[in-house]
Amino acid sequence: MKYVYSFILLLNCSFALAGSACNTADATQASATQCAQEKSQAFEVIFVQLVEKITRSLPPRQQQKFIAAQDDWFKMTENDCSIISQQLQGGSARSMMVSLCYLEHRKQRLNQIRNLLCSPMVYECEAAAEYDYLFNTN
Repeated sequence: MKYVYSFILLLNCSFALAGSACNTADATQASATQCAQEKSQAFEVIFVQLVEKITRSLPPRQQQKFIAAQDDWFKMTENDCSIISQQLQGGSARSMMVSLCYLEHRKQRLNQIRNLLCSPMVYECEAAAEYDYLFNTN
């Protein structure tokens, strides 16, 4: 069962690498791992900037709740990706899969929170739409 989850995660995360120079037929495990780590780190920079932007835009009381929610989300992500790391202990794909786990979690969370940049009761706005390119898998 653990390998089924890992395989599903790999399939879901492969879209994050689609269309990049990293996605080549002759890629080695080492180059695929490096690519996954680079993608994860690059996305983390965007994610952190968005979180900071949202935090600054909220009133102080909502800032506290948002920060607490982010802390909870981070703990959940750490635990989830730790499970994958433990399942693949000693495997050559371990680093790549863990990086892809973090990338996928950040993408999901960014998609959840980006609309906090919009006015209340407005689901989509230009400020949130500026992140649409991150979800284009074409």
